Amino acid sequence: MSEPKKEKYFKPVEEMSPQEKVWIIHRSCIEKKSFKLEAVNKVIDKLMEQGTIMYYYHCPLCSSYHLTKNPPYFIDFQVA
Repeated sequence: MSEPKKEKYFKPVEEMSPQEKVWIIHRSCIEKKSFKLEAVNKVIDKLMEQGTIMYYYHCPLCSSYHLTKNPPYFIDFQVA
């Protein structure tokens, strides 16, 4: 019999150890390339010419931009 699938659990930042915080920062930002807004647009244009679709997002950790293959999430709020 197989083990039940474990759900991902993320602790609130206040409950993280210093090592966990460093890992999150490293995984979320440091090991990725960072771009200024003007440069990220040029990189995306070049990649699109090659047939690769990429998106960018602003990183709150380094205040630069990182590339991703994941499309942004849009939330459609409707006012009643």
